[in-house]
Amino acid sequence: KEMDFSDNMISPAGIKVLLKVLTEIGIVPMQVKFDLGRQVKVLTPESWTLAPTGIARQSCGLCGFKSALAPTSMADGSDKRAALWALSVTDADGLPFPVGKREPFRLALQGDNITDVEMNDFVAWFVGCKEESRLSTMLFSHVNLSKFILTDFADPRIGITEKGLGHFLDELKKQGCVMQTLDIHGNSVASAGPITELLKRQASQDSPLHCLGLSHNRLTAQMVHDIIIAAVKATDSQGRKSYPLGGSQPLWLRVEHNPYWSKQSPLLESLLQGSLKKLGKKLRSTICIVDKTTDCCPESCSLLTPPPSIHATFLFKHWGVPIDEET
Repeated sequence: KEMDFSDNMISPAGIKVLLKVLTEIGIVPMQVKFDLGRQVKVLTPESWTLAPTGIARQSCGLCGFKSALAPTSMADGSDKRAALWALSVTDADGLPFPVGKREPFRLALQGDNITDVEMNDFVAWFVGCKEESRLSTMLFSHVNLSKFILTDFADPRIGITEKGLGHFLDELKKQGCVMQTLDIHGNSVASAGPITELLKRQASQDSPLHCLGLSHNRLTAQMVHDIIIAAVKATDSQGRKSYPLGGSQPLWLRVEHNPYWSKQSPLLESLLQGSLKKLGKKLRSTICIVDKTTDCCPESCSLLTPPPSIHATFLFKHWGVPIDEET
């Protein structure tokens, strides 16, 4: 009927573990109480975003009850997704959203092979939680939708495409959400459109992206060119250039291991040189090509003064890359 963990000094991380374990063993109490700041938070099945995904069974031995072989092995697809979504968004204290409401938030769905169909399902879930939270805006320090595919050509049958990514980013825009880091490497994105729109929009809101991970997708030389030029041209609400951030921090960009990389690397260099020349800029002072011989990091550039607009890791394969970056 009730689990009361209030006045027990359980940390936010401990609360998260508690909720996860209850979910995995299929237990949904009528009430769960715990401390949230100086208040006692009460969760009920109606307000609890974690649906039961496991099953408890009684063994024949002396061990009593034990959990099923896998936390979600007896759950149907919708329950598994509900559990995945419920653990994917956490606040600054590590609490699952919408219980936790303190910025910055993190969204972590990496490695879960989310497709466009699942992405649409996640978006619907998130919108419902956002309405429940009554937050008007949300700042995400990290949005991680990455997979772990180590080839120059992402499999178009798996992962998120430009359609799913566009729907996700459009809905975040409607919900007043901005992010500092977006990592979608290893998916099947084959359009620059959603990314260039995101770069322009957040810059105009004075909340420009800090890091952008796009490697191992399906981007051509022209698409990568369009993304880079969008960042170079991005301006804030006062019309000032957004990059480098604060005049010192370049956008950290990863686009290597896209289809352009193996054969169209010289073409990308030519396209960028032409477009940057029209803007009165030079490639080598606008983009710092980061490899393992430099000390550059996402926060600062060690090679160029003044700092460039963009740090791009291993951008041009024909410039030479370490052997361990070949695949």
